[in-house]
Amino acid sequence: MTPDRPGIRVMTTNLLDTAKGIAQDVIEGNQILAEESEINRRKELCRTCEYIEPTKFRCMKCGCFMNSKAKIASANCPISKW
Repeated sequence: MTPDRPGIRVMTTNLLDTAKGIAQDVIEGNQILAEESEINRRKELCRTCEYIEPTKFRCMKCGCFMNSKAKIASANCPISKW
């Protein structure tokens, strides 16, 4: 059984934190998108996670859609798997 996703306040905070990380990377001239090998590694870890909702590939801990979040270089897993 997959746990319920977090509430709108938590998901909004997570989204804003991710956007802040992207903005900071743009300002600093850092890479925005992760390398393909890193994206694949992250997704593989997510596939085996107890918090993943498999049909939408959505994390029930942070509420993010992992096909998108895994591509962001500065993004991280809410339970530190990547």
